[in-house]
Amino acid sequence: MPAPSTPILDSFTRADENPLAGNWTDKISTSDGNLQVLSNQLANTAAARGTAWYNSNTFGPDCEAYITIPTLQASVDGIGLFLRVTNPGTASAAGYMCWYIQSLGFRIWKLTSGTTFTPLVGYANPGVLSAGDKIAFSAIGSSLKVAGLHSGVWTDYHSVTDSSFGGAGFIGVIGPADTTWRIDDFGGGGLFSDSVTVSGKTSISSTDIYQFGEAATLSTQTYISIVEDVFPSEDADIISVVTDISSSTDDYLHPTGFWGPFDDDSGAL
Repeated sequence: MPAPSTPILDSFTRADENPLAGNWTDKISTSDGNLQVLSNQLANTAAARGTAWYNSNTFGPDCEAYITIPTLQASVDGIGLFLRVTNPGTASAAGYMCWYIQSLGFRIWKLTSGTTFTPLVGYANPGVLSAGDKIAFSAIGSSLKVAGLHSGVWTDYHSVTDSSFGGAGFIGVIGPADTTWRIDDFGGGGLFSDSVTVSGKTSISSTDIYQFGEAATLSTQTYISIVEDVFPSEDADIISVVTDISSSTDDYLHPTGFWGPFDDDSGAL
């Protein structure tokens, strides 16, 4: 997978927070413990595995999540990410999870029935990360991939194909059963499809936007209004984009919220 293209959703730069609040809810699996914000990073509240999901939106079905790991764990337990989570915090919680253990490497799992974690593939690539590196987890169709950023280079470290969960869901984090690890700069979101054609639309909802990608074809003189929550970094409630497209073959939507390339510059935000 390439470097993540979605924004950072939480830098954890705020006063200590226990339990997590705002856009977070603890315990994806009912058997897990809680997490907290401690000294501007995400941490455990006790020496027990902790999980939390970002409750602001569901994303996907194509989606990604990523984190920075300022401090690796000491225990033989994983630090990682969740995608496509449904019914979190209940007996029917389900979704995909990846984690990394320094001595064992990366592994991808699926959660079913609230508490049952089933490995989808064995461990791979132990010892490849250091403190300060990043982990990214993506789901595109039935393809699940884990990558890491080490020494400034993104590398694919593990993958598997599974079609158990094909819909949108929440994204989240998992921390191992010790109090030494830390997580920072949690990011993620929906990834755009590569095959949607846009023709004659006069307005586009947030649901529609999640489906558009670089292969989208726009009709000439299409006027677009983009709902703000697709691009949460923007201040305005509505981002108005007026395009004057004379050629439809090379026009596409960037995840950052720009239409282009254009034959002129009238489409820039």
